[in-house]
Amino acid sequence: MPFLLSEHNVRYFELDMSNDSDGRDHYLGERLSLKGHILTIRWIGQVADKPGIWLGVEWDEPDRGKHNGTHEGVIYFRCISKIPKCASFLRPTQAWDPSRTFLQALREKYMPEFLPTDVEIVYFNGKQAEEIGFEKFHKRQAKLRGIHVLVLDHMRVQHRHPTADDEVEIAQICADITELDLSGNLFETFEEICAMCRLLPKLRVLTLTGNRFLLGKPPPHSPESRIEGVKTLSLANTFIDDFVLDLLLSQVFPSVSTLYLTGNEYHRAPAFRLPSRITVLDLSDNGFVCLGDVAVASEEGLHALILKRNNISSVLAHPEHIIHLPVQELDLSYNKISSFAFFDTITTSGSFPALKHLRVTGNPLYKSLVSADSKPLTPEDGYMLTIARLPRLEYLNYSKITEKERLNAETYYLGQIAVELANAPEGQEERVIGQHPRYRDLCEEYGAPNFQQKPKKDAVDPNTLAARLVSVTFALANGVLPSGDEQSWTEQIPKSFSTYTILGLVGKRLKITPLGLRLVLETNERDPVGSREVYGGPEWWDSSDDEAEADGEDEWVKREVDLVAGTRALATMLKTLTVRNLTSVRLSLSSVEHFIHSASSTKSLASNLTTLVKCVIPGRKKQTNAGIPETATPTSRDEVDIELEPFRTYTTKIQIDPFQTLRLTIQGEDDSSWRVDVPTPSDASTPLVPLSTSQGYEFTAIYNDETFVLTLFDTTDMSNWMHAFPNKTPLSALSLPGTHNSPTCYPALPSVRCQAVSITKQLENGVRFLDVRVQINDVDKGANSDSMELVHSAFPISLLGSVKMKTFVEEVYDFLDEHPNETIIMSLKREGRGSGTDAIFSDRLLKYYTAARPQRWHTQFGIPTLGEVRGKIILLRRFELSETLQHDAQTKGGFGIDATNWADNTPNYLGGDIQIQDFYQVTDTENIDKKIQYVCEHYERAGAAVHPIGAPSTATEGPKQPLFINFLSASNFWKPGCWPDKIAAKMNPAITQFLCEEHDIGDQGVDAPGQEAAGDGGLGVVVCDWVGENDDWDLVRAIVGMNSRLLLRLQLQAAGNGENGDSYGAVMRMGGRAAQGWGHRGGRDARSTR
Repeated sequence: MPFLLSEHNVRYFELDMSNDSDGRDHYLGERLSLKGHILTIRWIGQVADKPGIWLGVEWDEPDRGKHNGTHEGVIYFRCISKIPKCASFLRPTQAWDPSRTFLQALREKYMPEFLPTDVEIVYFNGKQAEEIGFEKFHKRQAKLRGIHVLVLDHMRVQHRHPTADDEVEIAQICADITELDLSGNLFETFEEICAMCRLLPKLRVLTLTGNRFLLGKPPPHSPESRIEGVKTLSLANTFIDDFVLDLLLSQVFPSVSTLYLTGNEYHRAPAFRLPSRITVLDLSDNGFVCLGDVAVASEEGLHALILKRNNISSVLAHPEHIIHLPVQELDLSYNKISSFAFFDTITTSGSFPALKHLRVTGNPLYKSLVSADSKPLTPEDGYMLTIARLPRLEYLNYSKITEKERLNAETYYLGQIAVELANAPEGQEERVIGQHPRYRDLCEEYGAPNFQQKPKKDAVDPNTLAARLVSVTFALANGVLPSGDEQSWTEQIPKSFSTYTILGLVGKRLKITPLGLRLVLETNERDPVGSREVYGGPEWWDSSDDEAEADGEDEWVKREVDLVAGTRALATMLKTLTVRNLTSVRLSLSSVEHFIHSASSTKSLASNLTTLVKCVIPGRKKQTNAGIPETATPTSRDEVDIELEPFRTYTTKIQIDPFQTLRLTIQGEDDSSWRVDVPTPSDASTPLVPLSTSQGYEFTAIYNDETFVLTLFDTTDMSNWMHAFPNKTPLSALSLPGTHNSPTCYPALPSVRCQAVSITKQLENGVRFLDVRVQINDVDKGANSDSMELVHSAFPISLLGSVKMKTFVEEVYDFLDEHPNETIIMSLKREGRGSGTDAIFSDRLLKYYTAARPQRWHTQFGIPTLGEVRGKIILLRRFELSETLQHDAQTKGGFGIDATNWADNTPNYLGGDIQIQDFYQVTDTENIDKKIQYVCEHYERAGAAVHPIGAPSTATEGPKQPLFINFLSASNFWKPGCWPDKIAAKMNPAITQFLCEEHDIGDQGVDAPGQEAAGDGGLGVVVCDWVGENDDWDLVRAIVGMNSRLLLRLQLQAAGNGENGDSYGAVMRMGGRAAQGWGHRGGRDARSTR
């Protein structure tokens, strides 16, 4: 039978084994060290099938053992730790490590008996180093003079029977010790601890981590055992129980205010009431699963509760439970919080009425966040939502919550609730509001958010394609009805109507049986005479005869399609491919192959042209194809001959089938050819695939599967695109991509950040206008300081630290060093806080930048030509000048393009050399459409302009044109739905669609309706937010692509004047075969747009 005697079977006893030769020197609870590893004896006896006496031990290192006290199904003893492999069986006859007394350990570590004499000689560069002052140091250390902290951890210290002389010596040596660390030693009772601490009168901090004391052995309670001076006590990893802990705090350490109980495998808080003097309690690395388990019974004195690395995932185990913790600081780092409901419960339950400091880093909640509309969120977004849920919180993760941060957080949270309400099914609004306890308080503070309820299941969503109306004119064939009856009428019909429905509408109006009608759909598209399919029934009406007579056109007729009675929707009959050629090359569409694709891939809606429908149809996903295998066989092939003249739009008869992929073959004038698939394999711009190795041209396609428009652009090297234009090109004639608050690409508040990528990446991808706001620091130094940092309004552009203007400008210099044919317009404006002035800013700019690097700056007045500014920064000045610079500007023709009279919040302002659209005060998301309208109207103005080519920038004669500047940026600080990234998500794809499909088509629009547009078709400067996000540069590429028409004009002008490409500094081809130029260097450095 096993000798089942365990320390856990009794509260405390001493074992007499004097008759057992193997175990008589050991007892339960004994602390020993074996080869540097400390253990505690938990059991002594025989093990089945094993001869002799064995020691059942529990290791301090919980993973060192073999089991947990159970061997072959027999429980011999139970360990304090719940770790499954913390115990072993050992023979008593081990070579145990010797223990040390406190004084021995102290002498060994701090007071060697002899000064070192046989030390190693040290040489430096062949010379012996002489020790000076070490003897004095050793003598000083021997008396512990100047030492206040003793660290005697893991030195196998015991202090059971000290002699009187030892105690006297310890008291003399340690008279000034204030901190003592005795972690991981061989102490067994608190009598040993008290005996030592009595000898250290100034002791304030005592660390006993990792010691294991006899279970149930009460600490001494005599007056001499009271240690009054200790304020901080660590009992981490001691597995101390409530009974002993209560006695320690009340009888032995009556002054402790900071208590560490980490790593004790607690699953509940101490059952007794903590003394009111305890202000800091650390229960990290235990096993708590909810805050209710840590409901420490305490007076109001508890200030900080630290619960790092537990398993806490909820506040209360049951909703009816009530806890009250008057703590001001709560550390929940690295727990298992996975829902914001955790913080809502803290607010609503009143469990932490005084909470001001909270730490929640490392919880799973912040690792996979998504917004109310299923967009991924960053941990910083999650922290904002946490702040918004805790109205009294003052610090989060050690960072103070400013008024501005709380404002941003709460308005952002309110916007997220609005999105959730908009997406909720009908009748579920109160359920959603119930999940956000702070909703009504936030509405009272900031006003209720505006949101559009998601339509009912059977209702028509006004934002969907099916609900859009098409104007249909019904005209009767001649002689069908008496002349007195109505011969034509127009109706607005939803595209979702089927042919059956349309026949019913017409039959009802004409009082004719619907199936007795024949409907012929006539669109505004035209076909050559004789190209229509022949109708197999009786000849009833041929409208082409009427059209030819009326219009005098005998070669083209309007297209007619028979509408066969059935369920086919009207919308499906209108799905034909439109091709827009925005290259400077005459192309033709020669063949169409049809492939059945088995599946379509879906892409994110936030990053490209085709996602513009997200603004209208939330949740729609773009149809793409997974790529046609090279071995695939088309179901059919159609030979066509559709001429694609430069800068023309062609609506074809090619039907778009949602279950098919079309492979188009496009030919050039020299028999070169390319192919492109529709839908494209990617929802981003796609390069056309050349069908021969000798091709010289390169093109890129953007396809919109909402409007069925395929737009063709010249492919270009975006980092060097200005290389193609002659030096005489006016800067105002170019279409220039720009960015608003260009440097704001760093982690920042969402209302501050406007860009997704760095300045270098912006420039490498075609951006040539930079908008910069600068704050003046060290104002008292005037012009004698270069301390200027980049800001957005009053806020720094980075939460990681200030970004200096010098660093930013050096980055621009580096780009121009590598791309000397490019130029960059830099708009500079003073903003930020402090008492800095425009005068100081202008003087610093002159001293440290324009005068220091004159070869890199163009500061002359007026709009320059490209040749004047290659490799330079063009200053566009939005600040007043100092008196010195005012004089220079008047006498020398500087200082930069003057934009100081820039009208605020204007849809159209013309002043000096600039004409601006900068309407930015978007009061609500509905106003974004108004902003888009202003942007497009300004495009029309810019496109109608004809810029003089060849005139110097200082010339006064000729139709001089301003520099058009068109801002796509807008914001509303108070509405998260109108922050820069949200507006850009709607603005950028909508504008890309406009450029691809509508710009420079038809008349001059807003300023000259009815007059044909005959300008260069340029855009001027287009200033954007959040370009390049997820590597989406389609908007920038579309802007640069608008230069093709200007380039064609320059080519024709050069040919008429007998000029050659060398006079331009580059051959003028954007997608061409020249050895130099846009996107094709020596035939080897061609780049696609993606």
